[in-house]
Amino acid sequence: MLTILINATAARSSGALSILKQFLRAVQCYDNVDEFIVFVDQGFLCKEIANVRFVKIDTQGWFKRIWWDWCGLKKWCTEHNIIPDVLISLQNTGSNLDVPQLIYYHQPLSLSDKAWNPLHRKERVLFCYKQFYSFFVKRFLTERTHVVVQIPSIKEAFVRKFRIDERQVSVLTPQVSTIDYSSISPIELDRDSFHFIYPATPFVYKNHIELVYAVQWLLGVEPRLRGKIKIHFTMQREDDRDLWKKILKAGLSDIFVFEGVIPFERLLAYYKSCNALLFPSYIESFGLPLLEAAGAGLPIVAMDLPYAHDVVGQYAGVRYAKLGSPETWGKAIREICDNPVRYNPFVSDLHGDWDKFFEILKNLK
Repeated sequence: MLTILINATAARSSGALSILKQFLRAVQCYDNVDEFIVFVDQGFLCKEIANVRFVKIDTQGWFKRIWWDWCGLKKWCTEHNIIPDVLISLQNTGSNLDVPQLIYYHQPLSLSDKAWNPLHRKERVLFCYKQFYSFFVKRFLTERTHVVVQIPSIKEAFVRKFRIDERQVSVLTPQVSTIDYSSISPIELDRDSFHFIYPATPFVYKNHIELVYAVQWLLGVEPRLRGKIKIHFTMQREDDRDLWKKILKAGLSDIFVFEGVIPFERLLAYYKSCNALLFPSYIESFGLPLLEAAGAGLPIVAMDLPYAHDVVGQYAGVRYAKLGSPETWGKAIREICDNPVRYNPFVSDLHGDWDKFFEILKNLK
């Protein structure tokens, strides 16, 4: 019997929490007698699972997280007379333990060539993420480390950035559920307008400003579309005051609709009702909204970057626009307005590779 530690103390929300929940479901199908000790955030709701023991740890804040990964986990093992055989990290970085480690990497910020300004309020946290993650990822990489990423382009970037043997990095797609859109009621939208949706958090790299410049260009060459376009953001104006000021200055306040954070089922209703998904983000580990929208047959305008090609490159309804090119984004929006169509729903074959994950785990030495 192996004693396997799972470090997931930072899995509090969004993708990290989803990965932890997927892992725990997969553990229940994993036929063995190994013992899993799962370190989670204090607010995580633990359900009883055979062979799984939960330990709640407070790592909120940079210092606590660094201390835990560097010496806290090792100290806990010593205090509890635990001699682990393997460490699984579901949060991008390894730990200071002399055991084989399997790392689920899903933080693309440290792989980006983008230089963040630590003196800029909106970029300070991103600067820290890039610098600190790069340091700690590299610090704990050894010949006994295996890394799992979600798409091929992230593997290529990881191997290049950290100069690790590509045989130590595997691509395992996340588990994506098939959505039954027949049970989703559409949103009542103004049918005199063309509606576009961009579901994204207000981070700089989500690049909402690209759409402001695109609309400025478009209305400059196609004034007939003034008053005919609505672009829905899933955030509040207060979440990015600089963005809202630029929208006001450009005279586009009638075009951009700030919906705030919306429940998942309502987001699916927007996919069913809008004319297209716009996705100008230039840093992504996967880009799940692309797949969700394609499942509804919704036209997509995506950033022309490897992650988008990895996820929906085989979908007939996707077109690509260049980073920093308002003209290509504007032209794509115009094409959709001039020819509003739906496509056959895209059925992805991404159903999760957790079986492969556990195969890698068995072969770690």
